[in-house]
Amino acid sequence: DLLQGSRVRAGQVLATIRNPDFVQLQQDYLEARSQLAYARAEYERQGELYRQEVAPQKNYQRAQAEYAALQVKTNAQAARLRLAGLPIGGRIVSTALLRAPRSGFVKAVNVSLGQSVTPTDVLFEIVNPEHLHVELTVFEKDIPQVKASQLVRFSLGNDSVSHERTAHVYLISKTISAERTVRVHAHLDREDEQLLPGTFVRAVIETNRVTVPTLPEKAVVQYGAQAYVFVAANTATKAGQATYRLVPVTRGVSEDGYTELHLPAAEQDRPLRFVVEGAYSLLGPRDCHAERSRSISTASSTPFNGAVEMLRQAQHDGRYSLCK
Repeated sequence: DLLQGSRVRAGQVLATIRNPDFVQLQQDYLEARSQLAYARAEYERQGELYRQEVAPQKNYQRAQAEYAALQVKTNAQAARLRLAGLPIGGRIVSTALLRAPRSGFVKAVNVSLGQSVTPTDVLFEIVNPEHLHVELTVFEKDIPQVKASQLVRFSLGNDSVSHERTAHVYLISKTISAERTVRVHAHLDREDEQLLPGTFVRAVIETNRVTVPTLPEKAVVQYGAQAYVFVAANTATKAGQATYRLVPVTRGVSEDGYTELHLPAAEQDRPLRFVVEGAYSLLGPRDCHAERSRSISTASSTPFNGAVEMLRQAQHDGRYSLCK
């Protein structure tokens, strides 16, 4: 009655197998056990006679050898019964119980009622969702940068950027595949029931963590070949209004919706407040970019009630953190 996806526990009966050879296995064991009992008694008797110098030593040695040989035979027969899932001793049965070796979920059922099977057939496939690992495929040229204990950030195909999971590199393969890639094995930092074995993931290995100033990509406006950000000016304004000035910046690396920015030297030693929402609305329509840009550059003022954020230098996942 097992179906694909069913949960099983270790030791649970999965199937019953009937085979006439099971009877012979149990018979061989019971016969060997009876012979062992006789050999043990004979061994003890011959030992007593030898110590009393009534029987020769060779009789004692022969009984000792026969007893040892039957011990080996009996143990071997018992091991065969355990492998077949048959009871050791007791009444003889013609069926064996196939039990789950571990807890988990049934991945595949490859047998049906009444089907003949062989010892090499795979009847059930069971996967254990606990202690999942992440197997990454890394290009050969990038492997020198990968080291054990490095942080791995990964997500599923339908996950948002904010829903990332983390792991750490545990093992790096020493072989290169025909596709010139290397397997990297990572351990999850936290168990997640939503993860299933065989799921494809998108992953990034943090090979080098550097703290750099960043802003959301939507805070950077592009005008011509130059990138700019809007900074709140200190000019006094009417209540409910604010003035902003345009500051040229140099873009760096972009990742996860953030862009590394390099400010002019004159702006680096002062606290700044940046526009992170509605920055492009300050430029206005494309047909009046030149006029708006000119007025902003000369007058350094334009009213805007959008959100601003203070950039403070603090390491947080490899970037400066932003706080209102």
